[in-house]
Amino acid sequence: ALRLDGDLHQSWHVNEFLVYAQGTPDVALVTREIEEMSRRLTGDLSMKVAYGGKAEWPFVWYFREFENSQFFGEKPGSPLDAEVVIVGTANEAAVKPMLGNKYYRREYRLIWWPQQDWYNTMTLKKLWGDLLDKDARRRFWDVVYWRKHEASLTAWPYAEKFAMYVRR
Repeated sequence: ALRLDGDLHQSWHVNEFLVYAQGTPDVALVTREIEEMSRRLTGDLSMKVAYGGKAEWPFVWYFREFENSQFFGEKPGSPLDAEVVIVGTANEAAVKPMLGNKYYRREYRLIWWPQQDWYNTMTLKKLWGDLLDKDARRRFWDVVYWRKHEASLTAWPYAEKFAMYVRR
């Protein structure tokens, strides 16, 4: 299984203010893992993969070459028989009854956003106060100039998540 350990390379730009919402590196890692599973099980990309429940984008793009990919919308109409099921955690409760106890579950980050709280609430008075305070000035400079936040990218709090269910 492919996992993320430690800080991610800065090229993912979640800490860049010019970029709003974007897919996380987890999406590409999971897609590569699913491709590898399919090639091991079927020899090609014909393994059945079902996805939906607020996790359709960007998976609709990543699963475009899977001949048996199945989009189920907000909730599947019947029990799922796919080897892999992807669902947004916000809609997971609607999908879980269709899975039974036939799957292992892992959770990943789908989309993340830059930390906007500090600049959405910034006023000239607050900025001046931050510039006069040594610790606040350092934190401000770290974020604005170096894009270095207090939260590491592996523990980034501004993210929407998805679950990947793999058949036992």
